[in-house]
Amino acid sequence: AAKDKFKSLRDREYNKRGKTTLWQKYQRKQAKLSAKRANILTETYRKLVHELVDEFDTIIIEKIDAFEMRKRSLSLNKAQNTGKNKRLALIKPYELAKIIESLVNKQN
Repeated sequence: AAKDKFKSLRDREYNKRGKTTLWQKYQRKQAKLSAKRANILTETYRKLVHELVDEFDTIIIEKIDAFEMRKRSLSLNKAQNTGKNKRLALIKPYELAKIIESLVNKQN
């Protein structure tokens, strides 16, 4: 992805010369792409929540506990557990629950 490309370029520049002007340029690009991805996810959640709230009278949300999601169980091996934190950070389950709660309270 483009974000990873700029992250890699930024890191290589930092390792060669430190925080140069070029490093700052890559840093801004990478931050901009991260924010763009976060906004796309939030907008998608908002559309999904509007569809849910319009269609159903009662919405029940399971308590989303990231600690429990990350905790290693005996049935999972290390390869299956690797990358769980990153995936949870990318999908932001807590944000989805907050958007649902906010819209439901707004519409009574």
